[in-house]
Amino acid sequence: MNGQCHQCHHTCNECRGGEPNDCTSCNKDKFKNNRYFFKGECREYCPISHYPAADKTCNLCSSNCDVCTSDTHCVKCSSGFYPTSKGCEQLKCREGEIADPDYEQCVMCAEGCEKCTLDATLYTLGPIFITSPPTATDIPPEDPPIEVK
Repeated sequence: MNGQCHQCHHTCNECRGGEPNDCTSCNKDKFKNNRYFFKGECREYCPISHYPAADKTCNLCSSNCDVCTSDTHCVKCSSGFYPTSKGCEQLKCREGEIADPDYEQCVMCAEGCEKCTLDATLYTLGPIFITSPPTATDIPPEDPPIEVK
């Protein structure tokens, strides 16, 4: 700084000042922990959607990938996507199916339903399943709704 020598922060390999956010490259810190360059800092771990590269930088995962080990290997895709050898592809369900993000697959809606949601509570109205409480106009007087959990 200003033509003077300065000592880098212990997390930096090279720097432009002595603070943790003045790093320009990373390697191992004084405790021998690997550090990875991300936005001016040498971090012990890369943030979500980034992976630690061989050159000690945090590189961006492929599109729609939350956790990866390289730019071509996604471990966990964003919601609504599933991992393939090419990265993350969007789950495309047919009519009468819905994407289940926990299992990264399409699951069938209840029998007789063309569309459905993964809500925790369903209500029955005769043979029909709906996802919100029925209104008075939905219910014939002799058939009160039954809550199913």
